[in-house]
Amino acid sequence: MGVIGVAEVKLQEGESIESALRRFKRKVMTEDIIKEIKRHSYYLKPGAKRRVKQARRFPMSPPPKDKGRPFNGAAPCGELSLRLRQGHAKSR
Repeated sequence: MGVIGVAEVKLQEGESIESALRRFKRKVMTEDIIKEIKRHSYYLKPGAKRRVKQARRFPMSPPPKDKGRPFNGAAPCGELSLRLRQGHAKSR
Protein backbone atom coordinates (compact mmCIF):
# COMPACT_ATOMS: atom_id res chain seq x y z
CA MET A 1 0.00 0.00 0.00
CA GLY A 2 1.60 3.24 -1.18
CA VAL A 3 1.52 6.52 0.60
CA ILE A 4 0.12 9.46 -1.32
CA GLY A 5 2.51 12.40 -1.16
CA VAL A 6 1.31 15.85 -0.24
CA ALA A 7 2.34 18.80 -2.38
CA GLU A 8 3.72 21.55 -0.20
CA VAL A 9 4.53 25.11 -1.22
CA LYS A 10 5.95 27.64 1.21
CA LEU A 11 5.08 31.27 0.66
CA GLN A 12 8.26 33.18 -0.11
CA GLU A 13 8.85 36.69 1.17
CA GLY A 14 7.11 39.25 -1.01
CA GLU A 15 5.34 36.56 -3.09
CA SER A 16 1.67 37.02 -3.87
CA ILE A 17 -0.84 34.34 -3.00
CA GLU A 18 -1.79 33.98 -6.68
CA SER A 19 1.76 33.07 -7.72
CA ALA A 20 2.10 30.62 -4.80
CA LEU A 21 -1.20 29.04 -5.82
CA ARG A 22 0.07 28.69 -9.40
CA ARG A 23 3.22 26.99 -8.10
CA PHE A 24 1.09 24.67 -5.96
CA LYS A 25 -1.14 23.69 -8.90
CA ARG A 26 1.90 23.01 -11.08
CA LYS A 27 3.45 20.88 -8.35
CA VAL A 28 0.24 18.86 -7.94
CA MET A 29 0.13 18.25 -11.70
CA THR A 30 3.77 17.15 -11.93
CA GLU A 31 3.46 14.77 -8.99
CA ASP A 32 0.31 13.13 -10.47
CA ILE A 33 -1.53 13.48 -7.16
CA ILE A 34 -4.94 13.96 -8.80
CA LYS A 35 -4.39 10.94 -11.03
CA GLU A 36 -3.51 8.80 -8.02
CA ILE A 37 -6.56 9.98 -6.07
CA LYS A 38 -8.88 9.18 -8.99
CA ARG A 39 -7.33 5.74 -9.36
CA HIS A 40 -8.00 4.92 -5.70
CA SER A 41 -11.40 6.60 -5.46
CA TYR A 42 -13.29 3.35 -6.18
CA TYR A 43 -12.65 -0.36 -5.91
CA LEU A 44 -12.27 -2.55 -8.97
CA LYS A 45 -12.56 -6.30 -8.69
CA PRO A 46 -9.45 -8.13 -9.91
CA GLY A 47 -11.24 -9.37 -13.06
CA ALA A 48 -12.47 -5.88 -13.92
CA LYS A 49 -9.00 -4.48 -13.29
CA ARG A 50 -7.57 -7.08 -15.67
CA ARG A 51 -10.11 -6.15 -18.38
CA VAL A 52 -9.28 -2.44 -18.02
CA LYS A 53 -5.57 -3.20 -18.27
CA GLN A 54 -6.16 -5.35 -21.38
CA ALA A 55 -8.29 -2.62 -22.98
CA ARG A 56 -5.50 -0.10 -22.45
CA ARG A 57 -2.97 -2.44 -24.04
CA PHE A 58 -5.08 -3.16 -27.13
CA PRO A 59 -7.24 -0.16 -28.05
CA MET A 60 -10.21 -0.94 -30.27
CA SER A 61 -9.56 -0.46 -33.95
CA PRO A 62 -12.28 0.76 -36.29
CA PRO A 63 -14.30 -1.97 -38.00
CA PRO A 64 -12.90 -3.12 -41.36
CA LYS A 65 -14.41 -1.46 -44.39
CA ASP A 66 -16.26 -3.65 -46.87
CA LYS A 67 -14.33 -3.70 -50.13
CA GLY A 68 -17.31 -4.83 -52.20
CA ARG A 69 -20.57 -3.18 -52.98
CA PRO A 70 -22.26 -0.94 -50.38
CA PHE A 71 -24.73 -2.71 -48.11
CA ASN A 72 -28.31 -1.61 -48.72
CA GLY A 73 -30.08 -4.16 -46.54
CA ALA A 74 -30.84 -6.60 -49.35
CA ALA A 75 -29.73 -10.22 -49.25
CA PRO A 76 -26.58 -11.14 -51.15
CA CYS A 77 -27.18 -12.46 -54.66
CA GLY A 78 -26.24 -16.05 -53.82
CA GLU A 79 -28.69 -16.22 -50.93
CA LEU A 80 -31.51 -14.74 -53.02
CA SER A 81 -31.05 -17.20 -55.87
CA LEU A 82 -30.96 -20.06 -53.36
CA ARG A 83 -34.30 -18.94 -51.93
CA LEU A 84 -35.81 -18.68 -55.42
CA ARG A 85 -34.68 -22.20 -56.34
CA GLN A 86 -36.13 -23.62 -53.12
CA GLY A 87 -39.47 -21.87 -53.72
CA HIS A 88 -39.31 -19.65 -50.63
CA ALA A 89 -39.78 -16.39 -52.48
CA LYS A 90 -43.22 -14.85 -52.14
CA SER A 91 -45.09 -14.15 -55.32
CA ARG A 92 -46.83 -10.82 -55.68
